[in-house]
Amino acid sequence: MNQNKITSFGNQEKIKLKDVWWKLLLSSKNPYALYASPEWFDTVHKLKPSSYVLGISETTDGEVKSIIPFEINDREIIFSAGRTTFLKFGFLSALAMGGEPLGSISAMNYDDIFQKLFEKIPKLDAIFFKCLQVTEPFLNELKIIGEISRRYVHFVERDANKFIFIKFGDSFEEYLSKFKKKERYNLKRQYQMALKTSNNNLRLERITDISQIEFFVKSGKYIFKNSWKSDADESKYIFSDEKTTFYKHLAAKNLFRSYLLIAENEPWAFVLGFQHQNIFHYSNIAFNNKFAKLSPGTVLFYKMMEDLFSRDKPDILNFGIGDSQYKRRFGTDSFVSADIFLFKRTTKILFISFIFKSLIKLKRISKKILRR
Repeated sequence: MNQNKITSFGNQEKIKLKDVWWKLLLSSKNPYALYASPEWFDTVHKLKPSSYVLGISETTDGEVKSIIPFEINDREIIFSAGRTTFLKFGFLSALAMGGEPLGSISAMNYDDIFQKLFEKIPKLDAIFFKCLQVTEPFLNELKIIGEISRRYVHFVERDANKFIFIKFGDSFEEYLSKFKKKERYNLKRQYQMALKTSNNNLRLERITDISQIEFFVKSGKYIFKNSWKSDADESKYIFSDEKTTFYKHLAAKNLFRSYLLIAENEPWAFVLGFQHQNIFHYSNIAFNNKFAKLSPGTVLFYKMMEDLFSRDKPDILNFGIGDSQYKRRFGTDSFVSADIFLFKRTTKILFISFIFKSLIKLKRISKKILRR
């Protein structure tokens, strides 16, 4: 077995892991690898060091074989049908940042890391692995851990998430060719209509520099206030003072890449995004309802894709979890993913797990009956 440990991210680890972390990252095919990168981890750790720890597995010779960054936070699992909530369970979790570990080790070594994490944080209830591709070898390692260890309760929150993304080809024109002729015409026509309405004063702003962040946040708040999301707590969160500072840190590390659509100096729409290596992360969107008839969200997406092809082109656009209509419309590829928890085995957890699994089973049976 390797030497496994849970550690805070001090200067010693930062120096020791600098090169090997990048090496493991470059070998990863995980579309969420940004959130497991040393730049991202260093940024969030500086802002809130007590909420982040590292799991490290190395050989007896000191060769690092796997790194797992963890974010410690409160989480809820909710079981609902429609607008009715039947059961809600709050707990302290350790999110494996990026979803899956960097590097590869045996199930026994992963198990040892997880044990040490629970020992280091006694109040911890669960380890959370988000958006794991169902074909990934690590998912099988988790199943093995669940089978060989009596310390955990294995709980799958969602076992059939659809993850839709865009694979970039050689050109924007090639991407547009995936659409039928009429839809290509409509996309261009929507842009031309928006341009005409703005008296040819319509522009796309790429936001990447620290000096642009304050303007982006101010514009984003204005768009949110006039959007379909105006009553959501989301706007207070993604444009909070804390998040503004965070975005500045990311911009300093060349990870921030967002967009604004502005017409006659009035913000119409935004995309909050990040780019790391060859993946652009399409994180959040909103548009000004006043211009809804002009499809500002679609116009922004159209111009954003044109820009992504023309400057620092990624290989993949990550839409994130879910199969919303606009993702199906603009996406080119997809895979199925799962959200998995490893809960510390206690009487309380066993009881809650039994209730949740029973409700899930009942929900599936009900759906089958309704389909008949």
